[in-house]
Parts: sequence; C-alpha cells; structure tokens
Amino acid sequence: MRDVGALIWGILVVIGVISSIVQSAKKARAPARTVTPPVRTAPPVRVTSNVPPAQMPPQLQALLAQFEQQSQAVARPAAPPPPPPPPKPVPVPIAPPPPMPRAVAPRPSGVRGIAAFGTRDSLVRAIVAAEVLGKPIALRDE
Repeated sequence: MRDVGALIWGILVVIGVISSIVQSAKKARAPARTVTPPVRTAPPVRVTSNVPPAQMPPQLQALLAQFEQQSQAVARPAAPPPPPPPPKPVPVPIAPPPPMPRAVAPRPSGVRGIAAFGTRDSLVRAIVAAEVLGKPIALRDE
C-alpha cells in the first residue's frame, strides 16, 4: 500500500513540473505589453520683448494678445463648482411594532413531555447517562 502512495505522489510531482514548464514557455511566447507614456504638457511660456506692444505691427499685437489669453487659460483651469450640500434628513417618528402573538404547537391530549421519560430534562439526563456509562465510541461496532 505504501508503494501505491509513493507512486501517486511521484506522478503528481511530475505533472506539477510539466505544467510549470508549459506555463513558463507560454509566458516567453506572449508578446510584451506596451505601456503608453504619460502625456506631458509644456509649462506656460511667458513672452518678453524689448519692443513695447504699441510699436508692434497690428497682426503681431493680435497674435500676442491671443497667445497670452491661451496661456492664462492653461495656467489657471476653471475649478468645478462645489456640489450642493446634501439635504438635511427629516426625523420621522417610528412607532414600535405591535406585539406578535406567540405560536404554541398543539400537544396531544393527556401527554405531557416525552411519554417514556416524563419531561425533556429527564430525557437529556438519560442520554448523558447512556453516553457516560455505555461502551466507548471507539470500541463500538458501527
């Protein structure tokens, strides 16, 4: 019997080793996942010039004004408005539930408790006494 157990154990070890080899071969064949790099935005650029804007040509003045507006919009994104506060809960008076009637199982007339032992407590005592005084469980033929 010991040889059969050792044989089954050996077979399970061989199956585990083979499955590990197959999994590592599958991982080696699988294409590598490509990771997209995060999008980086350039910091806002501040244009400085030695020429005052009044002396620039009109087209350049319009272009400069448009660039400054865009750089300010990028530098300070609009914050979303705060969500409205949740409404206050209204206290609702809770009435206690009505008392539930107790369900009582009908008993046969004239029989009180367990017929052979009298009451439930005496039945429990009889079972405990049988377990203590009887044959041990390990030696029973069940």
